[in-house]
Amino acid sequence: MKLVPAHVAGARGMLMMSRAELAAASGVAEKTIWNFEEGGRIPHEDTLQKIREALERRGIIFHNGGKPTVTLDPDRAIIPSNLAD
Repeated sequence: MKLVPAHVAGARGMLMMSRAELAAASGVAEKTIWNFEEGGRIPHEDTLQKIREALERRGIIFHNGGKPTVTLDPDRAIIPSNLAD
């Protein structure tokens, strides 16, 4: 599945998570997240994986199917969504 900027922005919104919080949780620079979400530079695949894993640990499920979609399933969260890494 290809992670796109709308996935990350939507997931952060569902989790009420700032870019700074996602940066801390994923180990990725906040500027990298900002650039990606704003349609700038596409990060390396390993960087995208770190972002994806940080959001999935909080219960986010990513979908493509022609339209980027995210859903939140708190029961699938490995850690509670209100805890930072």
